[in-house]
Amino acid sequence: MTFGKRIEPTEDMRKLLSLCVGWYGYSGNECGGELHVVLDDDNTDDYWLNEYLDEAKTKQYDNHELAEIILLGLIKLSQDQRNWVTYNIYNMIAGKGEREILEELE
Repeated sequence: MTFGKRIEPTEDMRKLLSLCVGWYGYSGNECGGELHVVLDDDNTDDYWLNEYLDEAKTKQYDNHELAEIILLGLIKLSQDQRNWVTYNIYNMIAGKGEREILEELE
């Protein structure tokens, strides 16, 4: 469920969630790093995703390639699916498995 809707995660959503969790594992990204506004603050509409994709391509900061993959992956999803991914990042970091997350949201 994201914001009142039950979302069944697809394989692409699961892979993207895993990439996002990996992003937080890099030094300086503990609070989202360069993608803080998107991943931590849940600003996942097209405007923000494209803004930060352009920034990743332009600035080429550490791990910008992974940032580009994450942002392009989010762009391909619906808004509800994007919300599911960003909502569940901290659940995964906290060590909860997908089954626990889904049960908690029911």
